[in-house]
Amino acid sequence: MALTDVGKREDQNIAIFIDSQAAILAVSSVLPSRNGLVLDCQRMFNDGMMEPEGNFLVKNRGLYIPPPTRHIDENTVPEDGFEFIHKARLEDELVHSKAHSPMKKLEVYGKEKAQNFSLFASQLKMKTILQQKFPRKREDFSPKGEVEWCQFLLGSKLCAKIYDTHDTGAPGHLPLLSRILYYGQDEIQMLITYLYQWFLEIGIEKSMCMWLYALFACLEKPVDVNFQEVLENFHIDCKRYLKFDYKYDVRVYFILVLLYQNFCAH
Repeated sequence: MALTDVGKREDQNIAIFIDSQAAILAVSSVLPSRNGLVLDCQRMFNDGMMEPEGNFLVKNRGLYIPPPTRHIDENTVPEDGFEFIHKARLEDELVHSKAHSPMKKLEVYGKEKAQNFSLFASQLKMKTILQQKFPRKREDFSPKGEVEWCQFLLGSKLCAKIYDTHDTGAPGHLPLLSRILYYGQDEIQMLITYLYQWFLEIGIEKSMCMWLYALFACLEKPVDVNFQEVLENFHIDCKRYLKFDYKYDVRVYFILVLLYQNFCAH
């Protein structure tokens, strides 16, 4: 669906588009584990894939396979047809578990959503047409300092975590077309830099990921040497975060993929 076809009302905008295109964000509460535990991604994606272990049935439901009478692993030499079947099933499960590991799921999602990002970024180039459809609101463009931008983008709760300010309960703002279409390149680079700094403080929350997705899509290339260094450092810190802190954080992995495929030398 082209952006020019998105609804008639002003609120049918990038927030909806991002939620559909970057569906990886929606599973972030299920897929990544902040306490180091890896969730069963295979079951999440396909509940009906495996038969209950106690059934001892192969795919041909007419054949009953009794439980093994001894330990069976990938090094076992089968002594009869039943042991051969048990070993074959074990080997299939091992291959399947590797192919559907949490990291493999992240890789597949990352590649798919990076392709969606490229399409989204190309559609945003129709800036003049989109601005006619989504006029800006004057109140969104008052002068702001770093802390005010944090409150505006992320809300007072996250701002309090970053800057130790008072949490007034004020919500953040979504990256609507009526906002991002009117940011200049200097402002876009400034906001990406802020979000990078906030990531180093608290990780990547969903609202931060949405803003980064939108701002990256608006960022014109090539950038100058100084901002290219910011992007490269952002990419490096995402890799470090995934390696040493939260290996399966889907939001950080998503930003890592966007940076790697669109903005960083490799």
